[in-house]
This record gives sequence, structure tokens and C-alpha cells, in this order.
Amino acid sequence: MEILWSILIFALGLGVLYVGAEGTIHGAVGIARRLGISSLLIGLTLIAYGTSAPELAIDVTAALRGKTDLAFGDLIGSNISNLGLILGIAVVIRPILLDTALVRFEIPLLVAQALFVWLLCWDGELSRFDGAVLLAMFLATACWTIYRGLREKQEFRKEVVQLTRDIAAQDPWVGLVASDEKSESEVLAQSRITQENAKPDHPGHESARSVPINMAMVLFGLFGLIVGAQMMVYGAVNIAQKLGVSELTIGLTIVAVGTSLPELATAILASRKRESDIVIGNVAGSNLFNLGGILGIVALIYPIHVHERTLRFELPMLIAFSAFLLPVAFTGREVGRRIGWIYLIAFLSFLGYQAFGT
Repeated sequence: MEILWSILIFALGLGVLYVGAEGTIHGAVGIARRLGISSLLIGLTLIAYGTSAPELAIDVTAALRGKTDLAFGDLIGSNISNLGLILGIAVVIRPILLDTALVRFEIPLLVAQALFVWLLCWDGELSRFDGAVLLAMFLATACWTIYRGLREKQEFRKEVVQLTRDIAAQDPWVGLVASDEKSESEVLAQSRITQENAKPDHPGHESARSVPINMAMVLFGLFGLIVGAQMMVYGAVNIAQKLGVSELTIGLTIVAVGTSLPELATAILASRKRESDIVIGNVAGSNLFNLGGILGIVALIYPIHVHERTLRFELPMLIAFSAFLLPVAFTGREVGRRIGWIYLIAFLSFLGYQAFGT
């Protein structure tokens, strides 16, 4: 009877999660449209940090209770899930083209961060000092990402205005819209309307809503993501505990996949809506936040003992999953369905090893 109750909670959590993902996507895209901010920057920051809220809540609570195996396993497993499961499924649904310099900076950073954490763990412990270093590095990276994103926005604004005026010099009808006498904001407003009308998948209703309304949708959506994930993890952990599984294994599998479900729901919906920047931004931003911000906070609260098994297998696996995107990041090629299937097969193999090989 207890297992049936856990299954019911798990299923209800899935429904709440889906509704939350819908609100988050619509609200975030609306904010990006209204403020002229790229969907990639929104995915790397607002959505990424919001969908990592379950990890933050669960792992900080675990650290306060001295359950660092659960917290550390969750963070490593969540990052592997984000790449193997979430990015894999999203790319199978619709391939992604990495055509933004910001993404090409974030992907090598994912690999560098995983390598750095691995090196910090070689003495068998993540100390409070190590946690402070990770947190400081994450904050510096977040500030740099936001700065680069806003700078790209300004450069894009200038390019749009100049291009519109160049066309206006050759087309008298466009000249009525984008004459030199018109301000930059007027030209951008007209070009934004044109862009919205040119997108069949984005009828413009997101941008028609005010920023406060879109922000409210994001907040309510994130609340739904957190509640849904908590319900699903609660149900899944109760079932797993009946099987006598260790805390580290629970963290690496059940809790990791459960706390990654917000990212999964968001990535699937974003992929279906052709918001590929949100997909890759969400995965990259969440992973950087998990392994930098959250792991840093957890280690500051309670030093983490690192098992030999984690050093020899799980952390190298995380590095390998992250490094698999490096060739695509440097060449700017498309992340196609073949890569998605490879990620999914590798992730399922990782789960199989955790379930039956340990």
C-alpha cells in the first residue's frame, strides 16, 4: 500500500511539473521578447538557476543533516542527467545549431569546471575552503556570462539599426519606416514587430504581455517545477529505500534524475517550440550552477568525504559527458540526432551500471 501511495505522488508530481514547465517557458520567452534579450541568456541564467532550485533545496537540506553522500551524488548525477538524458532527448526531438559565441564559451567551461572539481577531490575531501573557491568561481562566471550576453545584445541592436537603414536607402517603402530622422528605438521597435510577424511558431502573444506578467508566469512556473520535482523525488526515494540502496547510489540515480526533471520538462517544451537557445542555455547554466554554486554551498555547510569509487568512475564519467560536446562547440556544427542517441545510450548504460554493477 505504501508503494502505491508513492507511485501516486510520483504521478501527481509529473503533472505539476509539466504545468510548471509551460509557465516557465512562456514567461521567459516573453521577457526575452519584451526586453530584447536573447533567449540564450535567459536560458543560461533565469531558467537555468530556477530549474536547479530542486537541487539547491534538497542538497542544502541534506548537507545540514550531514547527508553529504546524498548531496554530492545528486549533483554529479544531475549534471550527467542534464547532458545524457535531457540534452539527448531534446536533440532527438529537434537538432540544435551552436552558432553563438556565448555557448562556445560555456561548453569548454563545463569541461574545465568538471576537471577542477575532480582535482579538488583527489585528497579525498571537499573542504570548506574548496567550497568557497567553487562558489567564488561560479559567481565570477555568472557575472561574466551576463556581461557578455548584454554586450551581444547591444552589438545586435546596432547591427539591426544599420542594416535597416542600409535597406531603407535602396527601398523607398522601407525608408518610410527606417529613415535617418527616426530614433534607434523606433527603428528597433519596427524591426521587432517584423521579426515577430515573420516567425510562424511565435505569433507574438508572449511579447504582447508586460514584463511583470511574464515574470509572474516564470515565478509560478518555477514554483510548479520545484513542487512537482519534490513530489516525484519523495515517491521515488520511498520506493528505492525498500530495496536497500545506498545514499550515494540513490543520489546518483533516483534523486539526480528526479531533480533534473524540471530541466527535462523545460527542454522538451523548448525544443518543441524551436527555442533551441533555451535548451542549450538551460543545460549549460544548470550544470555550472550545480557544480559551482550549489556544490560550493554544500561544502561550506559540511565538508564532503569523497569515495574512491566517485574519483575513479562518476567524476571521470561527468568529464567525458561534458567533453563530448567540445568538437561541436569549436566547429559550430549542428548537435544532431546521432549525438542525441549516443548521449541517451551512454546515460542508460551509466544508470544500468549504478543499478546492477555496484
